Amino acid sequence: MARSIQQIFDSMAAAKAADPRLAALSSPSATALWRLLFYAVAVAQWAQETLWDQFRAEVDAIVAKAAPGTPGWWVDQLLAFQEGYSLKVANNVIGYATDDPAARIITRATARVATDGKLVLKVARTGATADALQSLAPDQLSEAYAYLRRRGFAGIKYELVSREADRLKLTGTVFYDGQLSLDGPAGLTARVAQAVRTSLAALPFDGALLQSRLEDAIQSVPGVVDVALTDVVTRSGLVAYDPTRAGRWDTQAGYIVEDDAQGADFASTLTFEPYV
Repeated sequence: MARSIQQIFDSMAAAKAADPRLAALSSPSATALWRLLFYAVAVAQWAQETLWDQFRAEVDAIVAKAAPGTPGWWVDQLLAFQEGYSLKVANNVIGYATDDPAARIITRATARVATDGKLVLKVARTGATADALQSLAPDQLSEAYAYLRRRGFAGIKYELVSREADRLKLTGTVFYDGQLSLDGPAGLTARVAQAVRTSLAALPFDGALLQSRLEDAIQSVPGVVDVALTDVVTRSGLVAYDPTRAGRWDTQAGYIVEDDAQGADFASTLTFEPYV
């Protein structure tokens, strides 16, 4: 890690002080020649160390995505998939003959090794709005799987997953400043629900949902004094609700949204009480 200019200067000054032959370099002036020379050398050394740090970071990034089948490499291949195109081989290099960014339907992807050694690949595409995600259609998933069979490494066992969003249902009490209104689109109920939706949208793809983050999102709404969540459950597809494990939930689809079942939305399941 690059040292600061001051650290380099101080190390040079310490070396000077330890050498009796340089005792004559004793002027305390900030513009003394020896100080100016030390500072110029310190700046040059700092620039070199900084450039080496940048170079190492670039090399590390390349290595992380290198062809030996690292998770980063698999993610890059998934994001490079082009719907409706066939891979070509030329000079022992496999790729698309035409680069068409508009055909790259996979916008989110992760690669993780499961406990049984299988590589689990999760993908999603952009939904109806720019901040929403949705699963690949069955024919798109089949095409992406065929693409990986040709693009990936032989002998690797993997599973390609693309599911509809997990659903979150919250039960609890929100304590609020009683002077505020709960009704209407600009009311506290609507703002709390939107705060939770925004928190879910900001969750990294295939990241863990934390109950503490949900509580933070609710308490960040002006007018909310406290929140007590009594039940936090999620479901994947039509599977029954599953409680969070120690305040944490690893999403099955890689992303999660408000439950859309009748009476399971945030405004219906959260109770609001004025704080006394």
